[in-house]
Amino acid sequence: MPRYSLFADALSLYKDGATLWSNELWRSAAAAGASWEPADTSRTGALEHLDHWVQQVAHGAGVMRLRSIGWVDAVWRLSAESLGGSLQGCMVRLHAENFPSRSEDLLRCSVLAVDDEPFILNSLRRLLRRTQFDLRTAGSAEEACEMLLVEPVDIILSDQRMPGMTGVQLLSHVRDHMPDTVRIILSGYSDAQSITDAINEGAVYKFVAKPWEDQQLLLALNEAAELHRTRMKTRQLQLAVATANAELADSNRRLTKILCEQDHKLTLGDYALTFAHDMNDALPFPVIGLDSDGEVVTANRAAALCLATRTPGVSLAELAAGQGPGCRSGIAFAGRLWTLGIGELANGSGRVLALIPEASNEH
Repeated sequence: MPRYSLFADALSLYKDGATLWSNELWRSAAAAGASWEPADTSRTGALEHLDHWVQQVAHGAGVMRLRSIGWVDAVWRLSAESLGGSLQGCMVRLHAENFPSRSEDLLRCSVLAVDDEPFILNSLRRLLRRTQFDLRTAGSAEEACEMLLVEPVDIILSDQRMPGMTGVQLLSHVRDHMPDTVRIILSGYSDAQSITDAINEGAVYKFVAKPWEDQQLLLALNEAAELHRTRMKTRQLQLAVATANAELADSNRRLTKILCEQDHKLTLGDYALTFAHDMNDALPFPVIGLDSDGEVVTANRAAALCLATRTPGVSLAELAAGQGPGCRSGIAFAGRLWTLGIGELANGSGRVLALIPEASNEH
């Protein structure tokens, strides 16, 4: 089984015994059926649905470590955090701690055979002795249920007519609690209608008639094994896709945050630029920006009027030529006397000139 690095957790909003919302990873985990048990030796409990353990942590049982079996063999940490205030609910979090690799042959498949007739079970043992199937047996539906609580199986092969619970009833129970277990029923043709109904309702995958032909039964079991492997691959792919989607969603959130921050900075920059332009225009005296070549690149409103009405003569570049930063009074320009202020921009990229009219401005 592949090892997954879960960037995000499975999340569920839980209130009044019901799940109100869940992310994709949670829905994939919850679909595994009754395949969850305590991973800590300090806690006891049989295989249960995930909802069973959620109810416990939601009602104050604290953080629990669970092991998932069949869906993906892994250990998870289950916790619940109250939302507080008027929300009256809790956020339940399922975090994967590790995904131990399987050492056994992935092609080997576990089968539970259920029949109240010992000679039938002995026949199955002989038939499956040298096959890919790991056979377990139960003499009744009730015994089978107890065995499944301890350890789920890949395939269940059940007789129809047994004392107490019938085969169809047993397989319907397995469908509800362990949906990935492939269910096959053995029976005579006299039960064909009830079995056909069960197949149509999804409780039974395949019907094998008694007495069976060995090759026919082996073919049915091999097809069931392939179906189970396909289901497991699908579950694993669902987990991988849900994990990738969660990671992608988190990356999108971080990217959106970065873009919002950049957009905010650009907005502030635009505002600052507009404010500086308006502030410059509000000054009652000319302010002019020159590039490193002495060409006018910006001018406020007062400077534009001054440049438009000035008489031919010395240019602004000539006024500033050879002048260092500072103020110079008595500068004649555009028919007036000015105090010329010069400022140098950083890295020698240009200069700023301010022409402040002197008290006696006629020249």
